Amino acid sequence: MTKAHTSIMEYNCDYIYDLCSIGMRIRLLRDLKHVTQRELGDAIGLSRERISKVEQGRTGLSPEVMMRLADYFDVPLEYLYFGKTGDSCFRDLLLAIADQLYLLAGILK
Repeated sequence: MTKAHTSIMEYNCDYIYDLCSIGMRIRLLRDLKHVTQRELGDAIGLSRERISKVEQGRTGLSPEVMMRLADYFDVPLEYLYFGKTGDSCFRDLLLAIADQLYLLAGILK
């Protein structure tokens, strides 16, 4: 493999990692809102299959669709792309996560 091919593969690996992180954040938000992939897809104009691929990190979304997701979940666009959580809106998100963990701990007892 030439040096040029190595650089392309490294770039693609980094890009796939970012897609996986974005997908995990979308899945977390969807679970916290208690909506199915189909319900989310209907709300933002995508198929259930496409939502599934996004959550698995297998495909990305256009900036326009990412903006619709941010509006739907009421989170900053920067959170979906980069996981930045400095905004005060994340207080409610963190409380919801804590509630889910508390419920899970009760189930596991």
